[in-house]
Amino acid sequence: MMGTETMVDVYGDISGDESSPVMAAGCYLGRESNWRKAVAAWNSALSDAGVAYFHATDFYSCHGEFAGWKPNDSRHLEVAKRFTSIATDAGLIGFSFGMLCDAFKTELMPVLRTEQRRCTLAHPRTFVALRCVSQVARFLGRANHHTSERVRVVFEAEEGDGRYLDFFAECQERREAFTRFFDSFATENKRAVPLQIADLLAHEAWRRLKEHLTPTGRPMRKSLERMIVGEHIEVEALGYPEAKMNAEVFRNWLKIRPDGLIRAEDRHSA
Repeated sequence: MMGTETMVDVYGDISGDESSPVMAAGCYLGRESNWRKAVAAWNSALSDAGVAYFHATDFYSCHGEFAGWKPNDSRHLEVAKRFTSIATDAGLIGFSFGMLCDAFKTELMPVLRTEQRRCTLAHPRTFVALRCVSQVARFLGRANHHTSERVRVVFEAEEGDGRYLDFFAECQERREAFTRFFDSFATENKRAVPLQIADLLAHEAWRRLKEHLTPTGRPMRKSLERMIVGEHIEVEALGYPEAKMNAEVFRNWLKIRPDGLIRAEDRHSA
């Protein structure tokens, strides 16, 4: 699928929490050469901006490392343009999944809690992380990625991330269909540059999906426009209609498989 190099990595982050109206996960897929190029460009941008690390919330609100900056002045806009172009220029492929938290909690969570397994999807962070990684798995399947070339998945280490790490571990133990491409799931400190890159995508997706799911009429931000140019980012969203449809799918599947297991041979019927 992607040449002859052996290392393929996914780095992801989650924006928002259970108390937020919207939660979104964003991740990038790339080979070692793509990540080297992206990290080098990111470090150069950090150095030129005079900051130690990038956190999207701090950058856009001009706090933390960006305290004293002025939102939307020429300097701020130029640096935003530079950071938001790095992933695409490096050839990374992005994926984001966002959802209206109330839709998940009222429509999907009660159904997911009935799964007869050790770990379930009945938690917002687990659900958005799983759906984002599942987008990667579907992409790899469409691209005929060879399963002998395993993919590592790393998300930002945050409170509660043990839930989705435990879920992924159980999925691998059960040989769930979507895990066939993945070697490992882990977390790293948010200061890691690939996770800073993923943080920007998750933040932009969170902002845009919040607008998509609860419209105010605001146009798409220029920074997000630059990031999605050339269809390098696959975006999915879940509101009430999608949550109801997903709940029905899960409900019907759990009648067949109360443990929720989706095997490779079942993946087209689930």
